[in-house]
Amino acid sequence: MAVILKKDEKIGNVVNSLAKEFGIEDFIDKFIELYPKDYAKIKKTYAEHTKDLKLGKKQPMPNPKQYLTNALNVWTKANKK
Repeated sequence: MAVILKKDEKIGNVVNSLAKEFGIEDFIDKFIELYPKDYAKIKKTYAEHTKDLKLGKKQPMPNPKQYLTNALNVWTKANKK
């Protein structure tokens, strides 16, 4: 199951609400501002994965800020103009 429903749409909305040139921190801050429940869900999912992590195993999900960074990178590649 997806962590964020309609992820591409939401990332597009965040990008469109930012200035032409923006940094990743600007993107993350705006995402949290526009979609606080989705960010809380990302953090909760990450915490659940971390809690269930067995010794010697790698975390299957990146930390919440890296998760958003990766999502933005995927969206940007898919929506190059």
